[in-house]
Amino acid sequence: MTPDDVDEVISAEIPDLADRDLYETVTTSMLHGPCGPNFPNASCWDAEKQPIPITPYNCHINVETCSGINAIKYIFKYVYKGRDRVSIEITNQQERQAVDEIKIHLDARWVSPYEAMWRISRFSLHQEVPNIYRLQVHLPDQETIVFRGDDLIQDIIANRKDTMLTSYFKLNAHQNQEVRNLARSMVYQEIPSKFSWNKKVHVWNLRRQAAAASPHTKGAIGRMYFVGINQGEKFYLRLLLTTVKGATSFEALRTYNGVVHPTFQACCTARGLLEHDGEWAQCLEEASVIKTGYQLRKLFVVILTFGNPTDPLKLWDDYKVHICDDLRHRIVQEGWDIPDLTDEKVYDYGLYLLEKMVIEAGSTMEKVKLPKSVGRWAEYEGQGRIFLEQIQLRQAIPEGEPETLVGQLNIQQLDAFNKVYTSAVESHGQTFFLDGPAGTGKTFLYKTLCSKLRSEGHYVICVASSGIASLLLPGGRTSHSRFSIPLKIHETSTCSISKQSHLAQLIRQTKLIVWDEVPMQHRFCAEAFNRTCQDICSKPDQLFGGITVVFGGDFRQILPVIPHGEPEQIIAACLKRSPLWPQMHKLRLTENMRLQGDPEAAEFANFLLQVGEGVSIQEGHDGPVEFNPNMHVSSRAELIDRVYPNLSTAGQQFSDEFLQERTILAGRNDDVLLLNNKILDKFPGEKRSTTVQTRSTQKLV
Repeated sequence: MTPDDVDEVISAEIPDLADRDLYETVTTSMLHGPCGPNFPNASCWDAEKQPIPITPYNCHINVETCSGINAIKYIFKYVYKGRDRVSIEITNQQERQAVDEIKIHLDARWVSPYEAMWRISRFSLHQEVPNIYRLQVHLPDQETIVFRGDDLIQDIIANRKDTMLTSYFKLNAHQNQEVRNLARSMVYQEIPSKFSWNKKVHVWNLRRQAAAASPHTKGAIGRMYFVGINQGEKFYLRLLLTTVKGATSFEALRTYNGVVHPTFQACCTARGLLEHDGEWAQCLEEASVIKTGYQLRKLFVVILTFGNPTDPLKLWDDYKVHICDDLRHRIVQEGWDIPDLTDEKVYDYGLYLLEKMVIEAGSTMEKVKLPKSVGRWAEYEGQGRIFLEQIQLRQAIPEGEPETLVGQLNIQQLDAFNKVYTSAVESHGQTFFLDGPAGTGKTFLYKTLCSKLRSEGHYVICVASSGIASLLLPGGRTSHSRFSIPLKIHETSTCSISKQSHLAQLIRQTKLIVWDEVPMQHRFCAEAFNRTCQDICSKPDQLFGGITVVFGGDFRQILPVIPHGEPEQIIAACLKRSPLWPQMHKLRLTENMRLQGDPEAAEFANFLLQVGEGVSIQEGHDGPVEFNPNMHVSSRAELIDRVYPNLSTAGQQFSDEFLQERTILAGRNDDVLLLNNKILDKFPGEKRSTTVQTRSTQKLV
């Protein structure tokens, strides 16, 4: 079919006035009024039309081009959606009659003359070619049995019929060698191509044309019912059926190289159908040498939820000593009254902590195949996981750090620190906006406030509008994740936080909330959180329920993203257009702390500031922004040497700060891979590569 063939049948153009009737029908029935972002409630009609059908009916008719394999899904909806229905009733308006909805439903069928003729003639309504067999999958002695309610149990057992699966096993042991060999050459789902299922006697029979037909000829298609991995042994049974040929019983299906395996999963592992856990064991083995217990628990949860290990319990048993190596000390430090603190109780606490992390990752202990803890750890923790995170952040602050950080603040930072700190400690409930270009020390000020307040026993919540920015804050999370802000936000939205939840309890007890990079977020997000805080704290007349909040960011960088939005819409979405903005105390940082002693960086920062402020760099310049020549490099090698100097120097020791302060941004993944490989090649020392298998080598059906 060509585009011209389609255009002969369907047109999406307004007809010529020469055909007045068609023109009137299209313009009155096939077009719609204004729509788009400014008309969210518009009911859009389809603009395609077919001149021949719509002309005599003078109404809107939906016409669509059905082409390609994807059209099958759409067609099937019409095949199975049922007959046309219409409800018509004629009543006297002066008489009020009871509405019988049941009668209306029963009498609502409408049969057109065309359908009546077709059904009276008993013509076929639809047809599927080739035929499809839905093949049963069940564990031994767990097939579905249908019986009458008054049947005796012994009769039910005695009259039990073979299923498609058990009959398939018998087919592989058929007394006729030709039939047996043919069956053994196919896996379960291929059987319907050469055999048909006899429902009366529950056996597979060889198709009449199967012996003479080509090996590629298919009489029917077999499709096993879907079985999810969370269904355990049944999943592995189905996996074996997609691979193993010629099995004569469930036991034969579990047999490989002469060994009868105790479970279908064990047989799958022996056959190499599953990913081996050796890669995860090696990962945990190496990590246990350098990682703390808390870091190992996070790593283990990632393995459980994303790696799908075949035997998670064995991994737990092999590495629980390392995964829980910090928990005995924590229990003692918390002062919990636990008599006879044995290793098993410590490991049980580890399972409790793992369960909370697994739930946070969107899974359960049953799904990751680990046992639940049996201790009363929730009672010991009292206020829940979210408070434990705050306690851990408080305990992680080195002694003397707050005083050291405060002593490093410049005059502008110290002034902002004093205002925010006083409001938080004395519960003034003020809201601030901290403005400053990159490098002026906003993040350092946030860290100082967090360190000071947390060291004094106060709670601080840190969020950012982007994931990368949240990583720079102590205990930071994205604002959407922490506050459950709706993805589809509007001017009356609220956050999905229950007043009885642990998060609501934490918010009520929080002294300070830090929200970084807020200019890039729609103002409705901040307004939704304000309404939520007022509700949680039962203080509807106070901004954010009387909690001190510090917003921060730089409006010169990224503004809210409005898909297909005009400049006016983007500006309207900014926090500066929110009714909250006039109520905020503005704090400003201008001294760039990164540029001290680096005139080249100072020049670049000044250039960025001019662009951000909209200051004209060249008189009458109205085109692309031009960079200074000293900002250019001529090759990737020069770029790497500029950002990462002396990488290949023997014995060079790189600190974490050295690497964290340097980044090369690229717009394409292939450039990222190429640059990373070149940089790694420059590192001194021996290269060590570890090869892992990330997926099954077998194709699953």
